[in-house]
Amino acid sequence: YADRLNELFSDIQFLETLFRLVPAVTSYLLSLTEMSSSVQATIPSEAKDDLARFGVLCMEVVQWLVMCGGSRCRGWPSLLHLALESAGSVLRLDSLSGQLSVSQLGSVTSALASLVHLATGNNLSLPRHPGDSVNELLTVRIQDDSNISISKSPESEDEGDITEQEAVVSLHTRYQVAGLVCWLEKSPELLANVPQFIFQSIRDIVKSIGRCSLVLWYSCSPPDTWPTSPPSQPPLPTPLLQDIDMLRQVIFRTSLFGWTSRTQFEETWMSLLTVLSASPSPDSEQDEVQAIMQGNSVAVQAITSLLVQTLLLPTPGHPNTGCLLHSSRDKTLVLPSQWGPKLEGVVDKLYWKLKECQRMTRTSVRICHLHHRSNIDRLHNSCRYGYGQVSVDFLKTAVMSVEERATSTVNPDYLEHQKRISESGLDLQSCLQFLLDLYSQWTQPKVNVTLSLLLEIVRSTVTISDLFSERSHFAWLLDLCLELSNNHPPEDEILHQYLVVAVCKAAAVLPALETEVCERVLRLVESSLKCVFLPTRVAAVHGLLYLLESFIHIKEEELVSEVSSKTPDTRQRLLQMAREHIGKHFPPESSAGQSEESQLVLYSLVLYIMEHSPQDLPPEVQSQLLQLVISTSSSRQIVLYQALMQGLCRLVMAGVSGVWEPVTRLAMDRLGQSDPAVSVVALKLLLTCMYSGEYSKMRGEEGIVDPEQMVATIEKTSALFDRVKKGSPLEVECVCAVLPYLLADFFPASEVLTKAIGEFLSPHQPHHRPLSAVIFQVLSQACREDQLPLLQAWLVMSLHIFTQTLPVAMATWCLSCFFISASTNPWLRAVFPHVQSRMGKCTYEDRKLLCIAASDFYRQLTDVQQKETFVKTFKEAASTPRSPFADVIASL
Repeated sequence: YADRLNELFSDIQFLETLFRLVPAVTSYLLSLTEMSSSVQATIPSEAKDDLARFGVLCMEVVQWLVMCGGSRCRGWPSLLHLALESAGSVLRLDSLSGQLSVSQLGSVTSALASLVHLATGNNLSLPRHPGDSVNELLTVRIQDDSNISISKSPESEDEGDITEQEAVVSLHTRYQVAGLVCWLEKSPELLANVPQFIFQSIRDIVKSIGRCSLVLWYSCSPPDTWPTSPPSQPPLPTPLLQDIDMLRQVIFRTSLFGWTSRTQFEETWMSLLTVLSASPSPDSEQDEVQAIMQGNSVAVQAITSLLVQTLLLPTPGHPNTGCLLHSSRDKTLVLPSQWGPKLEGVVDKLYWKLKECQRMTRTSVRICHLHHRSNIDRLHNSCRYGYGQVSVDFLKTAVMSVEERATSTVNPDYLEHQKRISESGLDLQSCLQFLLDLYSQWTQPKVNVTLSLLLEIVRSTVTISDLFSERSHFAWLLDLCLELSNNHPPEDEILHQYLVVAVCKAAAVLPALETEVCERVLRLVESSLKCVFLPTRVAAVHGLLYLLESFIHIKEEELVSEVSSKTPDTRQRLLQMAREHIGKHFPPESSAGQSEESQLVLYSLVLYIMEHSPQDLPPEVQSQLLQLVISTSSSRQIVLYQALMQGLCRLVMAGVSGVWEPVTRLAMDRLGQSDPAVSVVALKLLLTCMYSGEYSKMRGEEGIVDPEQMVATIEKTSALFDRVKKGSPLEVECVCAVLPYLLADFFPASEVLTKAIGEFLSPHQPHHRPLSAVIFQVLSQACREDQLPLLQAWLVMSLHIFTQTLPVAMATWCLSCFFISASTNPWLRAVFPHVQSRMGKCTYEDRKLLCIAASDFYRQLTDVQQKETFVKTFKEAASTPRSPFADVIASL
């Protein structure tokens, strides 16, 4: 088998064919992920086995490249990257990795072992258990070349049974997976002198194959917990889980692999509960009490992590394919029907073009969909769980009764989550109720829990509160945390930061608060905002955002019970606290000593109030915000810059008074920056400004357009054409993706035809290929607007410009593009993307395409004089019989 693989991979033709398929398969699976929430169901069943085998083939070529690719294959590191990326995209899907046999899994794990050797210079260490029945017969070892070989021990030289060999391969594969997990556990996130893609690929593929049923128990169980003769799926031994180090290993594996079924979730849950149920006896030694309490603390972390994984979508419990559910506090804006759908369409084009470019080049440029966006304060860490994970609207939907949901607007993110949980069969509410009962017992005054356990309890309740489904849960949370904030020593600032978030979240969800309780909540927020401990201030701002989201739209009498007639104006109190905090801390004097999180949450507060209650902010805040955008982009604080631009984009769409004009100038200014991370984000903001503020004016009544408005809009489109000429390749691709739609929406084709063609033919234009797509769309628009005769006349009169001033190869390509763009033949127009990709070539295929396109254009001409001019121009250009222009004459 190894000799046959070596022979195949040594064949240059086979290798070239393979690496033409590799990126295609990767793109296919990635596109399915983008287009469908259930990739598993999208892949045809008859193709799954072939795709799984292709993933194994990629891993085989990885091992070959590691072993001898450097001496036989030029550019082998890039081939290694492509193969790993393709294998990872295949194996990450359970429906594909589940197709693998034991021998195929063994091929994958052996390739990973060779990568570990490449990354570290050391062989992969395998766990050894002398009690294993197969291990008594056979010796498993790793050779110096990192290939796994299975050699018989002297006692079993006569044993030749195939079943026994398969058992050894199976056992060895499982041991390799366990060894790889141990290696990941002990390795730092970044290995010195090792490309990040190698370490990340090892991690991703281990996460994928570790979920296969053949190796699942070995990957999820620390080696020290294995019994002498393990059954197929034994539970984790309870006594061993009392060991803190062992428990941390379990947490690592649970976070890495998640779970594959309800049964595995329940088994893991019950194993962790046995640790939580442990309690010290009255006569226990102090060291024993501390050990039990520490074990409980770690077990609370583990159970919390297990429950958080139920928020993974589209598949709860699958960290390798899922992302944590995030429901933004910003509700979807209802845009005017006149320009809203057009803006959504053009921003969507920009989003997907950027996604396409990101697959080919590494870039820090990030933009989001127009409506599907995260909270600004989560942009720095969107993949990790944190404050503001779900909105108050999500939580209020969760606690509604069936009757209330029938008459109210229901959060769509909540419905999607409930659908996935229902499909998984998990009984989350029983798990939550058990935890709340346990936490209630532990937080009783007579129970002396350690500070570390109390901290984990509070942190856990803040986290799992995103899964609460009853108002009584939030009432319990509010009472517990208010009591703790009153009685717990104020010096413990770490605990108090979680208490303020918990109190505010619960108060925001509950429909009515008594006056006294409401006052306690407000005082807690007010004191926390003034705290000198930065994490507490950050937590207080998060809490304030929870309260503002709940209270800013409703009247005061809905906030509190009717017990008191002297109810304070809660909404105004909240806005007053926000105004004072902003006045004191915004804008930040310096980023030094401040985390990105603290700055982002402050920006979130400013932008949220600017959208919903701008009159409650000092008048100078707007100018300070715009100046902050300039300073963050200039100092390369890209995350902060992108967050501010995203916030400004929403303010423009929301129609906040006095924002449009200065923000438009800012977008134009930032568009001219050389850094794509700055200019592409500014491009999205400029598009938003143009559609929201200028589209209606450009489409005035009876087609009458204000000349000044026309000049202003043309100025902006000229700036976009200028970026095509001067921008980076990434920026050019993004601008050309949206420019044709922008031109079609704002101008008749006759207004922009000359400008677009002039830019394309400019001798200083370095980006003809992406700009040809703009020409294609503009000429297509001209055809739709009955401008075809005018277009044909211009093209016939301009033929000599192409044939006499451009190199032959370039002239061939340009003429093909123009003829196809001016054609009404749908079959010929469908060939344009292929023609676009052949810029600068003049092979037989390109000459044939030119002849087909020219003949089609010639047949569409109705004016006899134009036909004569067409033929005359090509005859004059056909200086030699082998010229492509001579071919055109021959094809007519």
